[in-house]
Amino acid sequence: MTVQSLLRKPNLTVRTLSIQASTDDGRTWTPVRLTRRPHGEQVAVVPQPSRPAYVSLRANLVDIHGNRSEQTITRAYAVR
Repeated sequence: MTVQSLLRKPNLTVRTLSIQASTDDGRTWTPVRLTRRPHGEQVAVVPQPSRPAYVSLRANLVDIHGNRSEQTITRAYAVR
């Protein structure tokens, strides 16, 4: 999942970003740890379920102008 402006503006500055994961089609959500890389980008480290399941992802962000966005991808990928 990559954060980018809908208008593809190059200088999108994110104030806050949170990622959550679900293995029950969004009934419950677990926060996902974000790790900052040397160039400032953040990478989400999604723990894998111990049994076969679909993983859904949800991202919430606020930019420096106060604009908010939430995006949910149900069954983003399967774990076998």
